[in-house]
Amino acid sequence: ESFQAFDKNKDGTLSKEEWQAAVAVLLPGLNSVDADAVFVRFDASGDGFLNLAEFTSFFQAVNNASTVVLDETIRLLQRSFSDNGLGLCESFQAFDNNKDGTLSKQEWQAAVAVLLPGLHSVDAAAVFVRFDASGDGFLNLAEFTSFFQAVNAVQPVALEETIRLLQRTFSDKGLGLCESFQAFDKNKDGTLSKEEWQAAVAVLLPGL
Repeated sequence: ESFQAFDKNKDGTLSKEEWQAAVAVLLPGLNSVDADAVFVRFDASGDGFLNLAEFTSFFQAVNNASTVVLDETIRLLQRSFSDNGLGLCESFQAFDNNKDGTLSKQEWQAAVAVLLPGLHSVDAAAVFVRFDASGDGFLNLAEFTSFFQAVNAVQPVALEETIRLLQRTFSDKGLGLCESFQAFDKNKDGTLSKEEWQAAVAVLLPGL
């Protein structure tokens, strides 16, 4: 229905002019130069028009990008909770200002403003909607718990990714088990201290 609504002359394609009108509705913050660049990117046939298949590929890319941005926002909030040492019950009780057993959108926004003051209110609202399973406009304790469980789940995932990075670095450098250990064991005591480990990682993965 979106495609048909923007296809003003009903010829089965979107011209650049129809595309610009569509972008003004779908992505009002996008300037005309960027809109033209997006048009060219998805005009796979290069005929100067977007057919339904090409427009569909654009829509799928937008939805995928939105999901990535939302996941990144959730991870930012998760780290903020963790960094502030906030537990499940005390967090919920602290943010539930009127003590009705739920977090309203306003209470959620106030909590986010404290935890992550740089986060745009639209992004905070998107996280709220993700975890408002009942869709009633409030987060109950169970829904807030599901957010908190995601908080706790993100750390092992990040750790596993870091381990994989280190493993790939060892492999890429052609480092064997014994020679690597011996090279990093500076005092030759048969163990790696935290300091020796940090020195090893600084060589293998300096950006970590």
